Amino acid sequence: ALAAFGAELHAKVQALRAACGTDAGVAAAPAGAPAMGAAEAAERTQQFARLLADCDAQAEEYLAAHRAALQQVCGAEAVAAVARAVQDFDFDAALQALRDAAAQQGVVIAATA
Repeated sequence: ALAAFGAELHAKVQALRAACGTDAGVAAAPAGAPAMGAAEAAERTQQFARLLADCDAQAEEYLAAHRAALQQVCGAEAVAAVARAVQDFDFDAALQALRDAAAQQGVVIAATA
């Protein structure tokens, strides 16, 4: 029942995005956005990981708001893959992809659950 609800919710969200002409889940970081310090970017990545571990629906909003920091830690391609998993409500896969990408850059995502 929960999987069916998640699929239906995802379809409704996609329909709303299409109607509004937005796709916040996969929006690119603003051009010219200043890079932040590595420690701050790593902390934002850790906060995002906590949302994913909790299967918190706010993870998608957090991703949209802090995409530049996540890309600084994990790279744009990895963050795009994480965004797709979040949009599919596959928080476990998103968390694993985030951890793997961060580890490749030498950033360890602490255990969150």
